Amino acid sequence: MMQKLRNATRGFTLIELLVVIAIIGLLASIVLVSLSSARRKARDSRRVGDLRQIQLALELFFDGNPSAGYAEGTQAAGAAYTQAQAAASFTTNLGGSGNLD
Repeated sequence: MMQKLRNATRGFTLIELLVVIAIIGLLASIVLVSLSSARRKARDSRRVGDLRQIQLALELFFDGNPSAGYAEGTQAAGAAYTQAQAAASFTTNLGGSGNLD
């Protein structure tokens, strides 16, 4: 009699397995949501870094090329460029056509 009871209680029931699978699925979905928000924050911080690099490149360009428009002293000399003219000058010096349209 004791031998029959021991053999009957060895494995897991279907309900127990389904509950464990449901719990694992719930935990996996929570982890995926937190990973996507972390990925979004990392992407945003990378974009901020890229914008800072572009800003630094533009500042260096305008400091090194006073005729581009925004360097010190150009406003007083009457050589004030518009932003579009300065950007066109920047893209032309990089090898582009200078046309922003």
